[in-house]
Amino acid sequence: MSETQSEMKQEPKGKIMLVDDETMHRKLIKTVIGSKNYDYIEASSGLEAIEIFKTEKVDLILMDLNMPGLTGIETIGHIKKLDRGIETPVIMVTAHSNLDGLVQAIDYGAMEYIVKPFNHDELRAKVNAIYKFSQQQAELSNKKIEMEKLKLLQQAIITLSHYLNNAFSSVSLLLQTVDYNDTEKVKDLMNIVEKQIIKVSAVIKGMEEMAKSTNIKLTDYPGATAEMLDIDDFIKKYMNEN
Repeated sequence: MSETQSEMKQEPKGKIMLVDDETMHRKLIKTVIGSKNYDYIEASSGLEAIEIFKTEKVDLILMDLNMPGLTGIETIGHIKKLDRGIETPVIMVTAHSNLDGLVQAIDYGAMEYIVKPFNHDELRAKVNAIYKFSQQQAELSNKKIEMEKLKLLQQAIITLSHYLNNAFSSVSLLLQTVDYNDTEKVKDLMNIVEKQIIKVSAVIKGMEEMAKSTNIKLTDYPGATAEMLDIDDFIKKYMNEN
């Protein structure tokens, strides 16, 4: 395998945000963790970290507990309220003299902590473990979302199939019994066909409206492999319009 092919097969790097008012501390952490598996974004204050987080997709945050202006705890509080904030893991970095603050930091959403002066192997181990755990959780979440989409698609197909089958069955039965020389019977057939067309149209419009809503209701459908969408209210609404 060529070097170019080998590089293409490498997994994408994670992105770590380092939040510390001391430039040397940020530089040391980057040196210890290394650049093989991670890229870095640096913030010298809590406010800067918040603004960066609003526009950058960050996989992991290492944050100093004690900073001028917004403290690490306050910064976590703001970040956790932003999009992706809840699922982004935070490791607090603090000195031995401020261990009490870690309890509050964890209450605000920090997942782990490292004490300065930190052990290099411990820092690398914690960062790698938490990053991998976070990625696994994200993959599971994505799979769950995909399964929910597939289930909803199945429910939509079953719902539409149910109403189409009923409509076609009704019309088909009548076609087998109608005497086309009997004008009244033909008129009755046409009226029933028209009603079934209106009903199917109402079903389709109802499903379209439900697709735009987050309030999706289900109803039991005996014999089906999944529940049907409950669109009775939508059907009545669009039937009444015709």
